[in-house]
Amino acid sequence: MQNMKSIKYSDESLEYVLNYSKRKTLSIIVHPDCLIEIIAPINSSIEKIEDKIKKRWAWIKKQTYYFSNFVRNKEKECVSGETFLYLGKQHLLKVQVGVREEIKISKGKITVYSHRFRHPEHTRKMLSEWYLKKADVLFKKRLEACIRKVSLYIENTDKILEVKIRKMLGRWGSLTKDNIIILNPKLIKASKECIDYVIMHELCHLRYRNHSKKYYDLLENINPKWKKIKDKLESLLS
Repeated sequence: MQNMKSIKYSDESLEYVLNYSKRKTLSIIVHPDCLIEIIAPINSSIEKIEDKIKKRWAWIKKQTYYFSNFVRNKEKECVSGETFLYLGKQHLLKVQVGVREEIKISKGKITVYSHRFRHPEHTRKMLSEWYLKKADVLFKKRLEACIRKVSLYIENTDKILEVKIRKMLGRWGSLTKDNIIILNPKLIKASKECIDYVIMHELCHLRYRNHSKKYYDLLENINPKWKKIKDKLESLLS
């Protein structure tokens, strides 16, 4: 039995895969792709498992940081067993045969159904298109939510014409002279909190088209936690 779990500790959170086995001791493994796997005795309680994780927290963070230096620049093979980020959480990829080509996400898993399930490049293409479709829908919803929030501070949010998705190197978003917000498609892998930060960052440019002190004062008033969120975003996707 295998399932994805999450735990919060010391203002941080970790995603891990929990597997039960006929063994007497609990084992914590940090894989090279930064997947954290817990192998626990069959009758182990979640409380006991998470207590062990907390005791090994520093070691786990150290291992994931070490492996992350290699993982960031390594292209995914798009095969079952790999992990993929979606809205800030790691999901296990499962590729299996299917008459109808589709992708479903549920309970910490992204399942790709395809008649070409043995062709990783086809899976890669499907995942890329799936991410873009998800981004197109979610970014528009988050823009609407962010506009409602910043409208208390910025009067001309109605000037925003639309949101577009475009691959950008070194940038998460931008605001064009025509008041179109451009967002990096990689943001769909980050949490909604991170996506909102980028959108609000660009909305603040409606008042200040630079990064002056007044600009950052405005951003601070709208989103007091923006620095912490920015660091979280950079560490997750950079």
